[in-house]
Amino acid sequence: MTGTPLDGLQEWIRGIVREEVRCAIADLTGPQTYLSTSEAAEIARVTPGTIRRWVREGRLQGAGAGRDVRVRREELQGIMAPGRRRAPRRDPQTVDALSLDALSAKIAARLGA
Repeated sequence: MTGTPLDGLQEWIRGIVREEVRCAIADLTGPQTYLSTSEAAEIARVTPGTIRRWVREGRLQGAGAGRDVRVRREELQGIMAPGRRRAPRRDPQTVDALSLDALSAKIAARLGA
């Protein structure tokens, strides 16, 4: 037996509530600051190539494509925190669920959905 119309309505309302909660959390945490590889390298006192290598290795999550890569200031500061030797490695093929949801919301907004 298939779901009832009420099930579809409940799922639609859940989606709206999830999106509103995400927006509220984003408002509380403020905008994220992204740094170029050169800016990040200056802060970390390494070369821009090292920042790109850290992104390739999964130590930092990069945004962008090719050599035009940006990293979040908060993430860079996190791996430089006292007593922390290395950031946990991430599988570069893994997509963060929250960023996937944000991307889906942007696409839906562009499509007028």
